[in-house]
Amino acid sequence: MTKPFGRIVVDPEICLGQPVIRGLRITVAFVLKLLASGMTNEAILKAYPELKTEDILQTIEYAAWLAGEFHRPMPAYAEREMKLLASGGACCLYAWRKKDRVNRDKGDWS
Repeated sequence: MTKPFGRIVVDPEICLGQPVIRGLRITVAFVLKLLASGMTNEAILKAYPELKTEDILQTIEYAAWLAGEFHRPMPAYAEREMKLLASGGACCLYAWRKKDRVNRDKGDWS
C-alpha cells in the first residue's frame, strides 16, 4: 500500500522524475540536504518563499516513509545468470550454478 503525499509530486517531465514539492522545481532531496546541513525551517522558508511549513514537514515525512520501505537488492550473480541464459541456455546456467555451489562450499565467494 502506498502512502498518499499530497505535496510530493513525481512527474517524469519535472526534474527527471525526482520527487519534488508541489510540482515546483525544488526536489525533496534538496530540502533534506538543507535540513541536514543545519538550516532551520525558518531559514529555508526565508530563502525559498514559495515553500510553506507544511512542505518541509511532508518532505521529512516522505523521507521517513522511504527509509521504512523494504527493498530487496538483486543478488550479485543475477547479471551473470541472465548472460548465461541469453548465450547458452539452461544447460550452461545449471552447470554454472553447480560450480558456484561447490565454490561457495569451499569458501570461495568470487
